[in-house]
Amino acid sequence: MLKNIIIFLGQLVLIQIFISCSSADTTETNNGLENKLWNENDSEMIADSIVSKLLLSEWNTKFTTKRKPKIIVGSIEDLTNEKIDTDVIAKNIERSLINSGDVTFISSKSNREMVRNDRKNKNDFDDDIELKKYLEPLKSDFFISGNVKLNVDSISIPKKNEYKLTLEIIKTKDLKSVFITSQTLNK
Repeated sequence: MLKNIIIFLGQLVLIQIFISCSSADTTETNNGLENKLWNENDSEMIADSIVSKLLLSEWNTKFTTKRKPKIIVGSIEDLTNEKIDTDVIAKNIERSLINSGDVTFISSKSNREMVRNDRKNKNDFDDDIELKKYLEPLKSDFFISGNVKLNVDSISIPKKNEYKLTLEIIKTKDLKSVFITSQTLNK
């Protein structure tokens, strides 16, 4: 008799577990989908994080104590299968750098507009000579370019997206890469 009660209670617990699991809503809402894709908040967060790395690295501390380095933020390439607004990422990087007070940007309005209208990435140039010709009239010390990649882990449940922002800082005088860094964002 006691054995039958224990078996009955065990079955009751199992039924309750199955019922509670099957009643869970497994459909993905639009809001849930949006949280898995890149958005403007992600852009701001990753820009702030990567700029912190940039400013603490040797290229900045070794530059000079006489003045702050002048920087151009070029374009950020979207190498994902999503439509990420990379101009927003570039603007957030500029904002973070300006707010740090550790660097300066081109002060001439015409130069700033030229860069804004004609954002370039290092990969847009056939060779280093063309890149140098582009940067020379801008009178900057460093040029920043980069890309965003997406790695999707579809094996894990739920599927995980890993966004990776990579930035490269190039010294405009000799076109040598002085710093490369990456920041990942998992969603």
